[in-house]
Amino acid sequence: MLKYKWNRFKFFNKAPVTTEAGEGDHLLSRIDLVRALAEETRRMRDEIDALQTRAVLIQNSNCTLCNRTLDLPAVHFLCAHSYHQNCLQDGEEFCLKCRESNAQVFHVIASLERTANDHEGFYKRVVGDPDGFGVIASYFSRGLFSDKALQMAARADAAPADGRSD
Repeated sequence: MLKYKWNRFKFFNKAPVTTEAGEGDHLLSRIDLVRALAEETRRMRDEIDALQTRAVLIQNSNCTLCNRTLDLPAVHFLCAHSYHQNCLQDGEEFCLKCRESNAQVFHVIASLERTANDHEGFYKRVVGDPDGFGVIASYFSRGLFSDKALQMAARADAAPADGRSD
């Protein structure tokens, strides 16, 4: 039995590798992309850790919107942009300069939150797809089974149907 396993592995080690013309270059470019994305993810995690564990020093002297000298009251965002409070609309929660570039991220988060509460849709996808495990894996990869998503779904399920809080 051990000899069979040894021969089987020996066969794969000596098996010729053939690729279509250009396939190797495509594979190498994908590997480079994966490495670049992994490095970007590592940098983002380091930045998140720094924001959670250390104070952020913001030394802007001018408003990002009107470019006049900042005076109080001023609003500082973690992206390091600062505004006069009266330059922002009432209730503005996001940096005006970064809002458009972050809009896609906010859209994805909102979509994931909606999907997290769609139990019937999830069940239909799992049952209806020939690769039900792949459907479940895609939900895991999007974080829909994370503690935060599950807590949000539980709160949404526990909320009264008429919208009142008891």
